[in-house]
Amino acid sequence: MAHRRAIVVGIVLFAAAGANSALAQPSGFWVDQGYPGEKLLGPDRAKGAVLYLHGTGRGDSFGSPPPPYARLLQRDGWDIMRHNRRSTVDTHYDSAQSVLAESRKLRALGYARVALAGQSRGAWPAVMAASQAPDIYAVVATAPGGYGDGDIGEIGRSAQQLYDMLGDIASTRVMLFFFAGDRRENVPGGRGEPSRQALSRRGVPQLVIDRPPEFRGHFGGTSGLFARRYGECIVAFVDAATPPAVCDLSQGLAIGADLPLPADLRILPVPTAVPRERAAFAGKWYGEYASGEARLLAVTEIDADEVRAVYAYAPAPQQVQTARGWRKIAGKFVDGALVFTESRGTLTYLMRADGRLDGTFRAANGKEVLKTIVRRVE
Repeated sequence: MAHRRAIVVGIVLFAAAGANSALAQPSGFWVDQGYPGEKLLGPDRAKGAVLYLHGTGRGDSFGSPPPPYARLLQRDGWDIMRHNRRSTVDTHYDSAQSVLAESRKLRALGYARVALAGQSRGAWPAVMAASQAPDIYAVVATAPGGYGDGDIGEIGRSAQQLYDMLGDIASTRVMLFFFAGDRRENVPGGRGEPSRQALSRRGVPQLVIDRPPEFRGHFGGTSGLFARRYGECIVAFVDAATPPAVCDLSQGLAIGADLPLPADLRILPVPTAVPRERAAFAGKWYGEYASGEARLLAVTEIDADEVRAVYAYAPAPQQVQTARGWRKIAGKFVDGALVFTESRGTLTYLMRADGRLDGTFRAANGKEVLKTIVRRVE
């Protein structure tokens, strides 16, 4: 019992150390809870601890929350911590050494496994630390950035150092994401395949997602939609006894399996008198907003004057205590578009040339407009 109390006290002090960074860590490095105010499971109950390393751009610096996919790791039973770095001390070497020191503290507190996750410049010390410490259990790195993207020389130097570090990793499982449109990919063939080859030198478990078509740019891994598409795969890679070799995007959150639907849902045949361009809207249509919120429109009945449908909704993976459900709605065709008007706002769907639908939600107060593209599903 005394040992357990000591561990709990240690966690509280560890997490609280970041509350007043000027006093706690004059060196410019400190650790916070990933989700301040939420209770940690602690080393006796958690599967392990994930130490998230922030980037340095577009709001991703100390004080901003971990990326949306981290919520799925938390729900899987991992305690999420955040490693913070002031720019005045954020050299690659010093940051990596700080990460190693904080990882050792987490192990000393009793966490059986410590994983690292990082975005951009934060991904760099995560990889560097894993190349120096075989007891780092896993690394998830999105758009790793080293020496910037100002010129081709910086880009090439960063790429080569990344490959060298990956080749030095002895046992840590490594998951990497690279994105088209990221200037750091301006090396021949991109960084994906050379990274795979480097990780293969010692045969460490690896999964490299190289420029997935749905996500572009240096911040491709920071959205709720990215968490919906790849979050469960990240969890499986970090947690499973045998990590997956590929991400299966044909099931689970990736296709909106969390959407509830009525058990008696039926798509009725469209009367022959209904014009073909209207009849084409019949069926089930699935899509997501950029936040990662999922939507399904089931157009169940179309007649001459009215369209009846079921509208299902599910929250983004990172959202907490947000409702999911479905409701029946009625609409009509207006100038070729399918329009549903409710007290909360208006849903409009317009057929695209590729057979998908452009979907737009306009709030009744005019303050919110959400857009998505939905595809037909069985």
